Amino acid sequence: MRAAAAAFISLSSWAARAGRHLIAAMNGTSTDAPPRFINDLKMRKEEIQMEYPKRKALKQALYEALCRQVSETYGIRSKQKKAQRENEEILKRLYLGPQDSCVPDSFLGDDLLYDIQTKYDCFFSSVRDLLETEYLETQGIKDAWISIWIDPSYEADTDVIVTFQSAVLLAHHSEAWNFAWPSVPALVTALTDFYETMRDVLIAYLWEGIRYEKKRF
Repeated sequence: MRAAAAAFISLSSWAARAGRHLIAAMNGTSTDAPPRFINDLKMRKEEIQMEYPKRKALKQALYEALCRQVSETYGIRSKQKKAQRENEEILKRLYLGPQDSCVPDSFLGDDLLYDIQTKYDCFFSSVRDLLETEYLETQGIKDAWISIWIDPSYEADTDVIVTFQSAVLLAHHSEAWNFAWPSVPALVTALTDFYETMRDVLIAYLWEGIRYEKKRF
């Protein structure tokens, strides 16, 4: 799995089709490509990076996304302040350390591997959801999504692979009992680092599809 995750796989047919639409739109032969993508094609990569959200705002958005995931998975689905405080306490018990087990006792069910998988999925889904909102939905991409693959373990590393089409956006490996951070700021920094890693690979992948199609015209 790690060898596969380390390789950047070639373009998918979806990326090629997206590139064809974008190039055709720029040549005036099509008008159905997302306008923002057309503008991006005219810009250098450095200029696109200037559009990235400020890191402070991104951290706040990711923390709120994780709180929502925790609420939906473990907590109370309510916007009342009391429920929000309780959900934040759940988040801290799950992801702040040190941890003396793979999953805190209060979150254990009948299947430890499933509980570990849920803990990781909740964390990485918050990153995935924000990335899809910021970089897929805003581009009008509705027929593709980011997938999370988790191979849980209570004896060794739990492996997490995040993919989009044929691109590996992230490969993460850690022991479940060490999947925790010393403070909320450290946790949010980790969320942000994962997000930025996945975002950069995603944009490079989409750009490669555009370049490939541009050479054909």
